[in-house]
Amino acid sequence: MTRISDPAPATPAAGNGRHPEFLEIDTARKRRWLGVAGYGLFFLAIAVVLLIVFVKFSGSLAMGLFLVLFMIAYMTIMGHVAEGKLDRRE
Repeated sequence: MTRISDPAPATPAAGNGRHPEFLEIDTARKRRWLGVAGYGLFFLAIAVVLLIVFVKFSGSLAMGLFLVLFMIAYMTIMGHVAEGKLDRRE
């Protein structure tokens, strides 16, 4: 069995002798706001679907609305808590 101690160096893309091009991320404001609006609409659509399902199961609009609002609030709070730095100690 042969063991390779040092892997071969990376070769340029497509063998054209140039270094591979880097991917540029578009951070334009319009694009960012479209992403936020799309996320918000998707979130709202899921909340409406959950509301319909909970109203069908419980038979009460108030109970379904309470459950959906509770779920959204709980997930928002947990997301806020989880986004903290992992290396900080409290």
